[in-house]
Amino acid sequence: MRFITLSILSMLLVPSLIFAQDFDKLNVAVLDLELHGLSETYRRPLSDRLREELFNTGRFKVIERNNMESILGEQGFQLADCTSDECAVMIGRLLGVNAMIAGSIALIGTTHTINVRVIDVETGEITLQRSTDCRCPIDEVLTTSIRGVASLLAGTEAAPQVTTRFEPPKPVEPGTRSKGGVLMRSMILPGWGQFYSRRTLAGTFYSVGEIGSVAFLFIAVSGHNGKVSDYDEAKAAYDAAIGSAIAEEAYETMQDAYDQVGSAETTMYVAAGAAGGIYLINIIDAIIFGPRGGSQSADSGAGNRPRFALGTIPDSGGYPVVGLSFQIDLPGKGRAGRISR
Repeated sequence: MRFITLSILSMLLVPSLIFAQDFDKLNVAVLDLELHGLSETYRRPLSDRLREELFNTGRFKVIERNNMESILGEQGFQLADCTSDECAVMIGRLLGVNAMIAGSIALIGTTHTINVRVIDVETGEITLQRSTDCRCPIDEVLTTSIRGVASLLAGTEAAPQVTTRFEPPKPVEPGTRSKGGVLMRSMILPGWGQFYSRRTLAGTFYSVGEIGSVAFLFIAVSGHNGKVSDYDEAKAAYDAAIGSAIAEEAYETMQDAYDQVGSAETTMYVAAGAAGGIYLINIIDAIIFGPRGGSQSADSGAGNRPRFALGTIPDSGGYPVVGLSFQIDLPGKGRAGRISR
């Protein structure tokens, strides 16, 4: 007898519990999402996924899209044409639901902003609104972000404002640029180290300057040797003319040749100093302005070190004058630099 009583009570309570659980669910219909900055082909799958995720929360009774279209079609309404809250309320009353859910997805830069709101059909007021941001591709919006905003509406999850980060991979160039490599190349050939560290203007200056100064030194040495030969010939002619009528003239010729040797020697020293100076400055440049640390990636040669460049600036009369400019990147403070004549 007790078993029969318990069975009868179970048969009465189970449907009551099921009905109570179903009664707690909010009867809603979901409008298609508005898309901003996205292809219209995404509207249907994203909207259907929102309906599915809202249903899966267990907090909503969701009318299927086909049933919505069938009911609205009988009344001459098109679901795709309804975008305002007033239209949503009108459709909600035709569908006999308690609330309408509408929302939008906008792409701003690389961030998808998802905003969803619940509109009370009876009062026309927005009773709940939730949003979330996702710096991610559109497929992650479909699989993750919509589930998150559905959980927010159901009150089952507090999703962060930025759910995931997605940034396109940066191209990585093979090889490294080390200060030792720059210095070694600069010692072998002026300008090579600067080209190696991708400082083209500096590399051009040092390589062209060194080649020009070495060529000038070669010409100066050859000219000096020629003047020495001329002096030797003039001295021999003077030695042979001593005691004769042309001795004085031969002496003046020898003295003039001697002065020319001195002038050629000065030119040779200047050329040698220019070649050596450019070579030394090239090495100092490699030490000071080369990549910092043991090694750096190929595209990190700039860093925070100063960069120099040749340029022109107008003088007081408006005429261009060659000047030297420098620029320094200051972390968090932009750039600082000047150009001077």
